[in-house]
Amino acid sequence: MRDDGGEILAHLRGLRAAVDRLRNGVGQLERRISAAEKALAGAADDARRRFDAIDAELGGQDAKLERIIAEMS
Repeated sequence: MRDDGGEILAHLRGLRAAVDRLRNGVGQLERRISAAEKALAGAADDARRRFDAIDAELGGQDAKLERIIAEMS
């Protein structure tokens, strides 16, 4: 069984091209994951700010209710 050196080189080039495509795919996935992480971090910060605003508003409402209850007692 004799293998032609050109045939081996062709297979190696094909493998190299496949590895390059995989590396490019991995790079794209890494960029997408990074963008998704940034988007999630931004959404979490926004949700935290909204929660804090609602919490502050409700805290003010609690104080008003406590005053009303105290006045009625």
